[in-house]
Amino acid sequence: MEAAWRAFNQRAQGKQMDFLRIGIDVGSTTVKVVVLSPERDVLYKTYVRHFSEVRATVGRCIDELAKSGVLMPDTRATLVITGSGGMGVAELT
Repeated sequence: MEAAWRAFNQRAQGKQMDFLRIGIDVGSTTVKVVVLSPERDVLYKTYVRHFSEVRATVGRCIDELAKSGVLMPDTRATLVITGSGGMGVAELT
């Protein structure tokens, strides 16, 4: 997996495509969001209990991320959704 990431990173750098990486983990009790720079530095993170209101909590987390200033209108990013509640959320995107 590391070799694939390095190959992707080299292609992206060659084309001057810097992507942020956004990860959303929807667990049985919490939602966690992290944004990594192309260099894998943490630019943003949050950890929120969802109290079984998974979709609403994910929506609020995304709204907070949008308001944080980390993402600009032309920001390129990859998004990964994981966790036990991730399938229900992934179907919305």
